[in-house]
Amino acid sequence: MHLAFVSIIFVLTTKVIEPVLGITIIFFSMRLVSIYQYWKSGAFLGEQFRGVLGYLFYFPQLLTGPYIAYGQWAKSRLSFDRDKLAPGVLRFIVNFNGLLFSAILLPYIFSVEQLGLGYYLFFDYLCFLFLYAQFSFVTNMVNSVSFVLGLPVQENFLRPLLSTSVGEFWNRWHISLRYFLNDTIHAPLLYTLVKKRIKPKVAYSIVTIATFLTLGIWHSFSLAYFFFGVYFACVVLVEKLYFDHFFSRARKSFILKCTCIIYAQLVHLIGFSFVSDAIYSYILIGA
Repeated sequence: MHLAFVSIIFVLTTKVIEPVLGITIIFFSMRLVSIYQYWKSGAFLGEQFRGVLGYLFYFPQLLTGPYIAYGQWAKSRLSFDRDKLAPGVLRFIVNFNGLLFSAILLPYIFSVEQLGLGYYLFFDYLCFLFLYAQFSFVTNMVNSVSFVLGLPVQENFLRPLLSTSVGEFWNRWHISLRYFLNDTIHAPLLYTLVKKRIKPKVAYSIVTIATFLTLGIWHSFSLAYFFFGVYFACVVLVEKLYFDHFFSRARKSFILKCTCIIYAQLVHLIGFSFVSDAIYSYILIGA
């Protein structure tokens, strides 16, 4: 429970100073929380001073992620492997070219003449696709460096566009952030509420809302991202509490599965439309 509050305070504090120090401070604070969690578990940090410093200041992941828990990092050792150099460099080059191509393509795609509501929906979805592409390319580049150096690699996306529900999408999208929120907010808060004998459905609802609100604030301390978090929390709760069995069955039928994929994309189009301007600004910076 204390860890959940510490994490939320960290997020709130870093979002206030983010305009000055940029997103690097967010990833840095996530690593501090992970070290705190590792220490609270009873692990001894005294003999791992170099490992702690390496974890805190590993430059590639500080810029873009992905987030790696310190417990996972502590099990690894920095080691250059020549056999990994060629595939690592190849993966880096492929993803760098993908990032470069998307940056070149961006101005032409978004220069389309505005044609009413249809255009805005098209614009919002394109913002989401470009965000996915650029974020995926960048994290793959970071993972390429980590792979060559023998450091932990965390894939950040698992074909999220093929998700059959909104809940499944958030399990496939920005996976490292999901791990962080689960370890520091969702799991400890749920454990505390259940321990206090709060009904499981009520406890799950409280935890889900708290997690998605934190997710929104993590991205930006703004009203748009507040509604973004509330919207997805409500959708995930409705799916889990009332339609969980339906989605489990739907995945076994090709037609129903395709229908659910379309449903998930439409629901996300609405959700991401809350923050499409912020996403557009982000991908312009990335370009």
